[in-house]
Amino acid sequence: MRTACLLALALASCEAFRGPDLGPVGRMPEETPADDRLLDSLAEACVAWRYSQDPGAATLDGIHEYDDVAPSASRGDIDARLAALQYHLRTLRAIDRTRLSPASRIDAGVLDAHLRGEILELDRIRPWESDPTWYCGRIGAALHSLAAFRFEPADRRMEHAARRLRGVGTLLHQARENLKNPARLRTETAIAQFEGLHRYVRRAMPAAFAEVLVPALDASARDGAAGLVRERERLRAWQDFMAARADALKGVEEFVDWMRKELLDRSNGPVALGAEIFAELLECREMVRTPVPELLKRGYDLLAETRRRIDSEALRTMGATRADGVLDEMRALLPVLRSFAADVVTLAPDPEISILDAPAFRGPGDLASSEISGNEAHLCVTTGDLPIRARLPLLVAAELWPGRCTQALRLRDVANRVRRSNGSRGFADGWAFYCEQLYVESASDRPEIAIAGLHSALVRIARGVAAIEIHGNGMTLDGAAALLEKEAFLDRPRAEREARIAALDPLIVAQILGREEFLRLRAAERARLGPKFSLKAFHDRLLSCGQPPLPALEEILGAGR
Repeated sequence: MRTACLLALALASCEAFRGPDLGPVGRMPEETPADDRLLDSLAEACVAWRYSQDPGAATLDGIHEYDDVAPSASRGDIDARLAALQYHLRTLRAIDRTRLSPASRIDAGVLDAHLRGEILELDRIRPWESDPTWYCGRIGAALHSLAAFRFEPADRRMEHAARRLRGVGTLLHQARENLKNPARLRTETAIAQFEGLHRYVRRAMPAAFAEVLVPALDASARDGAAGLVRERERLRAWQDFMAARADALKGVEEFVDWMRKELLDRSNGPVALGAEIFAELLECREMVRTPVPELLKRGYDLLAETRRRIDSEALRTMGATRADGVLDEMRALLPVLRSFAADVVTLAPDPEISILDAPAFRGPGDLASSEISGNEAHLCVTTGDLPIRARLPLLVAAELWPGRCTQALRLRDVANRVRRSNGSRGFADGWAFYCEQLYVESASDRPEIAIAGLHSALVRIARGVAAIEIHGNGMTLDGAAALLEKEAFLDRPRAEREARIAALDPLIVAQILGREEFLRLRAAERARLGPKFSLKAFHDRLLSCGQPPLPALEEILGAGR
């Protein structure tokens, strides 16, 4: 029944997509060609459908229609999602693109690629069948989006969380039925992530809603019996939440036990995508059509160029930052980085920023990552991985100002639904990496910043090369670790960690492609405008385009001249 309802919702969204729409930014509805309006409405329908299937992402993006909905991934659900995506793609291709405006033709290409990418992942990569971390990510996002962001009073968010917690056991039962033959690395990683999820549900979630237990003494005294009734209701809601939490903890414990005792022994699948699917993934998700051998050559050339510029001896002598001081040091950097950012890009109104330990369920990745919802922004730091002290401002530049946080906030001003909602990692991750470079360029009088920036770039580039080698050229995990150890001046444990990231995340290469494209576009614009070139105006123009794949970005910029 659920599957039939999901498919009916998808079909209904497409049948209704011919409704009125505001049209692209800068044009009134009556000035927008009819076929452009069809495309705009279809894009809206696709986004609405996507949120209905990913309630955690919906909550994080401020769409609260699904706050009571738990993630689900039965085989019927998967089949319904695939059918809906195929229907959306057929509907898109029924629009005559020759009748679209030039801007909408670009958007149609972006939406087409994005839908094909989602179909590729569900139908051929099949993470629901080959990657147990996929389930941890969905559960973690669904719970964290309610616990970490204060878009409603704590008691209301706690009620939503209780409903999602009750769905954890069902989703993990579906995972047991779906998972076939994952790569051993993916199962080992999932065990660690689910153990982190268990800690998060056990410790962080009660702490997030603890204020619900604080007696409202003044209200009780003022309102008498009515106040006491409300307090009893709050206590019952807390007890309901704790019961749902206990059920979820039990479900996670049983799932981890099952992975250890059963799934791990039959986790013999490949971790690599293979050259064909890897190339197709890059083409769909990033609109990158460069052949894998050429990508690999470009990666090695960039690696060699960056390596030549770094002083490995100076790198070894730079001081490390103690884990217990990382968060305080980064907080102290916020005013400095905001002042720098204001000189190079127009900033959106400041959100409320918190610098926190990364949630325990997060998988291996960079030292810091940002998350934004409503008027709150979190910089989540993995404090167990000690960066050199001089890299701390680079992390803030990449993730907050003028990097990912600025980009995400400016994205809210982009009216074009396709360019706002069908984001590319090459744009978002590439912008963050590019912003590290911006800060290095601004600190030419501080050699330690230059060295830290070069080493950060070297590690990212080497990791991207490793991802291409693993997924497109058959390199082993040991071979990737050896490459990173040699080329990026890493000790063996860190090299192995970065190699695992490259294996688990084939699109990690997009951040390199993005940074290089931003640098290329900047050089071309500076050459075109000469003394009239403004770095701030250039960045503002980039961010006004949304977050399209980079080949589409170049078309958009060219069309706007």
